Amino acid sequence: MWTENQLKADKPISEMDVVYKVAYLRNETDPGHYKGESFDCIAASGPNAANNHYSPTEETSRAINKDETFLLDNGGQYLDGTTDVTRTIYIPSDGKSVPEEIKNRYTRVLQGNMHLGNAKFPRGTPGYQMEPFARQPLFQDHQKYGHGTGHGIGYFLLVHELPNGIGSRASSYNYAGFEPGMVESIEPGFYVSGEYGIRIEDDALVVDEGDDFIGFLKMSLVPYETNLINFDLMTESDMNQLVRYHDKCRETSKLARELGKREVAEWIDLRIEEGESQQASKNKINSAQSFSLALPIMVSILLSYVN
Repeated sequence: MWTENQLKADKPISEMDVVYKVAYLRNETDPGHYKGESFDCIAASGPNAANNHYSPTEETSRAINKDETFLLDNGGQYLDGTTDVTRTIYIPSDGKSVPEEIKNRYTRVLQGNMHLGNAKFPRGTPGYQMEPFARQPLFQDHQKYGHGTGHGIGYFLLVHELPNGIGSRASSYNYAGFEPGMVESIEPGFYVSGEYGIRIEDDALVVDEGDDFIGFLKMSLVPYETNLINFDLMTESDMNQLVRYHDKCRETSKLARELGKREVAEWIDLRIEEGESQQASKNKINSAQSFSLALPIMVSILLSYVN
């Protein structure tokens, strides 16, 4: 939110400004549990975001500008857990809109994140058998990304923990079958070298779904960027998954208010409300289309009685 506000106010801001601000806010919000960053913060603007593991330094730090993607991948070490979350934003200049390509790629990455995050698997399934769920939406557009889709996360331990990773093939980091209680990142992305990068990463708990099946429970309740979603690409199932996740994000909004951070709560609420509005709009369109398709059949039935 802070980065977005700086950009909208046309205030200068750099990648390193974000790195320092993130660490400051963590300590300010929970000084009793926060013990430092869980890895070097990836604050990547424009072409730097195309390097999926770029971390800025004082020498490489780049200005963050409107009309380009800004990718923030960061996490903290707390006495009660370790985090690793990524979000991507794009703030257009006045009179401009988000390019269609950016919206389409963001939407496919989001669909991949949600499809894997809502999938069910037999207990003991290894990560490399799960990964196609995350890649299929981009495959529909003949696109792909060149890194693994997830990794294990420790409990006030390593942010990249073996052996429960999610990669494209069996390896030393993702050979283990998934069991309830494991914590996993889900992080599909898309990158164009020298231009931009997009990644959406959530932390998820592996949970027991019964009948020896498992699923994921997302724990990082940070809303997605509704201004980057091409809702024409979203299916009814996608919209339901988006709204359900955003509904859970109300917990974060409530906590922000309890901590006296009203602006943060309003920033979260705005994304929740936009998702709900888009779902209502799509439902209305779908109902109208269904009626128009059914109308000729209804007329023919009525005519058959008249004749």
